[in-house]
Amino acid sequence: MQLVSKTVKELKIIFTGWRAALKTEEDLNGYKQSLLLALMSQGIDSMEMIDRGLKRAESESIHRDFMPPANRFAFWCKPQPEDFGLMCVDDACRAATVEAGKHPEIRQWPHEVVYKAASEFGVQRLSELSQDKALKEFTRVYQSVCARYVGGDRFVIPESKQIEHHPLSKAENSERMQGLMAGMGW
Repeated sequence: MQLVSKTVKELKIIFTGWRAALKTEEDLNGYKQSLLLALMSQGIDSMEMIDRGLKRAESESIHRDFMPPANRFAFWCKPQPEDFGLMCVDDACRAATVEAGKHPEIRQWPHEVVYKAASEFGVQRLSELSQDKALKEFTRVYQSVCARYVGGDRFVIPESKQIEHHPLSKAENSERMQGLMAGMGW
């Protein structure tokens, strides 16, 4: 509980509007209890992880003055893909969705982790879902692949064959169109 008290003390320094939600000693103790439970349930068990959360809290304080919910702070303590030079979940999902909509021969995956996550999720499925629904479901797969990558796994992106584009001349285009129209009985 001493670690939680120290963490709350730091959060009170970062979030100057903390008194708005924690008006009484009872409120403060309730927040500490919630924070302890959130940290335990998320597996936050080191000062290094708490420090990560506090650094994230400092950057988030630009956008808010009030104490974060306990679960949000616990989430901030967990390593994120960006901590290892990988794309954040939102950007990875957006990139995977864009690539999924392309012909397989011309896909250009931005990183092996994005490719692997899209493959495990299902590239076809990614191209069929809305961005919001894809993000919700893709997040779990991406986080799992990121954890394996950070643990030392490496993934190979198959080389795509570039489709060569040769524009037709007007005469060739006209001839081709006449052939198509004749084939359709026009």
